[in-house]
Amino acid sequence: MQPQEKRGLLLAAAILFAAAGGRTGEEANGMNPAWKELTPEEARVIVGKGTEPPFSGTFDKHTAAGVYACRRCGAALYRSTDKFDSGCGWPAFDAEVPGAVRREPDPDGRRTEILCAVCSGHLGHVFIGERLTPRDTRHCVNSLSLAFVPEAALDGSFARAVFAGGCFWGVEYFLQQARGVIRAVSGYTGGHTERPTYQ
Repeated sequence: MQPQEKRGLLLAAAILFAAAGGRTGEEANGMNPAWKELTPEEARVIVGKGTEPPFSGTFDKHTAAGVYACRRCGAALYRSTDKFDSGCGWPAFDAEVPGAVRREPDPDGRRTEILCAVCSGHLGHVFIGERLTPRDTRHCVNSLSLAFVPEAALDGSFARAVFAGGCFWGVEYFLQQARGVIRAVSGYTGGHTERPTYQ
């Protein structure tokens, strides 16, 4: 058999955590009963589009592994692996969970506001071109707009799915680009620990 004729199907188990289970829809102007009740200060920032004072937020210097979610609706917004210290006084991220953050120009046209794509809660602003990271993007987010889900609690906080496919890396790559996916991991299902060999 010629090398180009050797074909086989690898079982790819892509395990992912999807955005907030059961909390979907365009309910920006209503009050979804699943949403967390906000304190007056949280409401001032999230609903009233306010800003917390710099260097005052819980997550400015926070470095634990996990996921930052919307404080109001619980949707996954940012991974801890995308967080960096920008020195600006607010949590900074150079990427978001795909499809989790919506961008809108401020009324004055000078900045771009970032909002939760599920509940339209105000997060902060995004800045491009500062050259702080290789992605050249800084999501400047209010700590009051965020809730943190530690790595150990991700399974219990977000939906999980297993997909089978023909190529580990292809399945993983495309799932990582999918809306709401926090993480995609390749591996075997059914107890296999070694890759099959093909003749």
